[in-house]
Amino acid sequence: MRLISALLAGVWVMSKGLAPAVASTAAGCNWAPDDPAAVVQSCTALLSLEKAPAAWMYFNRGLAFKVLGQLDDAHRDYTRAIEVDPSFAPAYANRGNVRILRNDVPGGMADFRTALALDQGDDVTRANFEAIEAALQKVGAKKSHNGVSLGETASRHLHWRRR
Repeated sequence: MRLISALLAGVWVMSKGLAPAVASTAAGCNWAPDDPAAVVQSCTALLSLEKAPAAWMYFNRGLAFKVLGQLDDAHRDYTRAIEVDPSFAPAYANRGNVRILRNDVPGGMADFRTALALDQGDDVTRANFEAIEAALQKVGAKKSHNGVSLGETASRHLHWRRR
């Protein structure tokens, strides 16, 4: 398990460099990598005003919670984003990562399979999936107790802006 933990930590650090550069304010629930707390505040305010919140609002707040280490809150918001838009592949990918970090490997694997099914061209998710799969196979974890193949993860930070 140390190999898996080390790999996840490495992927987490690597993904920090993959975050897109955007404006440094969180106004309107936009992603601000330098101030995730402001994103939480902005998105919470916007979500409270919306009668029918969009998936990207929950997604951005979930990402901010994830960066802040508030994994339960991140999981909740990614789940809400998926409920609003079941075809929103990045929400599955990021919820899968949160599940992996919370030691729910089968749940994380299921989310990553869905993310890849929805967006087959997602090279980041696929690369992370393959890296985790290889690490798990090295330690002998070929299948989980319920038959879900282990190894799908995506440690990436995405943002979604209102269009």
